Amino acid sequence: MLINQTMDALYDLRLSGMADNLKRQLEDPNYDQLGFGDRLGLMVDAEILLRQQRRHSRSLSLAKLKENVRIEDLDFRANRDLDRSSILWLAESNWVRKNQNIIITGPTGIGKTHLSCALATSAISKNLTCRYYQFYKMMNELKISKNDGRWTKLTLPLSKVDLLIIDDFLIQPISNDEAMIVLEIIDDRYKKKSTIFTSQLPIDMWHGAIEDPTLADSILDRILESTHRIPLSGETMRHRNTTSQLQ
Repeated sequence: MLINQTMDALYDLRLSGMADNLKRQLEDPNYDQLGFGDRLGLMVDAEILLRQQRRHSRSLSLAKLKENVRIEDLDFRANRDLDRSSILWLAESNWVRKNQNIIITGPTGIGKTHLSCALATSAISKNLTCRYYQFYKMMNELKISKNDGRWTKLTLPLSKVDLLIIDDFLIQPISNDEAMIVLEIIDDRYKKKSTIFTSQLPIDMWHGAIEDPTLADSILDRILESTHRIPLSGETMRHRNTTSQLQ
């Protein structure tokens, strides 16, 4: 009876990991050979693991990644100039802790989004926060928020998240008003947080995609400082996947 009360108390205290482990210990006689300290330690470990799993699931949900992909899922055999050792090093997420950026460029379908989401998943597994945005959807929402009072509500999370993914960056020229919004976002994160940019447009053409040269200088100076560049080339992954399905 005392054990049941203890388990109920653990659930009431939201220590379900410990409660579940205690139940498992009571059902398995092999645990009888362990001392009190060892069995208590197993209960605490179970609670820590459960909380880590919940935190990871919650962080993944909040990140709103376009693709659910891990580094282990990447195909390094595909001819995309994807260096395995460099990607595995980036997967350690030290660059995020150092507030550095990544730029992934290449033609459509080459796997830019795929790679950015895999790097984000690795960062999340190391207790870093992340948020994915498609560039023009983000810009449209922010432009509307200028007039409906949601600007601070939308931009504050952009400045706080450890890793921000901006997908399809500058695939079309942007106006001065749009450039000012980009500059504000980038400036709030400059040397404080990390960003992954993916773009079909080569980096040397980014300046020309921003209407005002002065704004372009300010934006690119902040983005390109302490940035890892990953240019992808070769056969598109969409064509490769379609071909694989037909074989």
